[in-house]
Amino acid sequence: MNIKNLLAASVLCFSFLSCSLDGNDDNCYIEIYGEFSAVTAPATATVNTPVNIETKVKIVNDCGDFKRFSESNSFPKIIKPVIDYRGCECVTKAETVTEVYTITFEEAGEYQLRFPSGSGSYISKNIIVTE
Repeated sequence: MNIKNLLAASVLCFSFLSCSLDGNDDNCYIEIYGEFSAVTAPATATVNTPVNIETKVKIVNDCGDFKRFSESNSFPKIIKPVIDYRGCECVTKAETVTEVYTITFEEAGEYQLRFPSGSGSYISKNIIVTE
């Protein structure tokens, strides 16, 4: 990549993450995938019945808020928390928030759900679904 392309990419990147000149903290924003510290799921479920899975989502500073879950389309299904970070001056404070992930299985079988917990590791939950 030549220097002109690198400079253009850098300016574009920082324009999305930078603060406004008027000091308004609401103009700093980034949306990222987060991590889980714990997941509680049942070992069994029934076809076409919603399954509620309790998760503990890590938030790394006081500007972060849980937004939603993102999931892969196939199994083993990977579920990721999407975190919104708004504000330019954020205090680092590790906290967890409890969020419920709901899934409905349409066929009987054994399913694996994987929840990222950091450094390439996952919390895996296997659920056996019956008719």
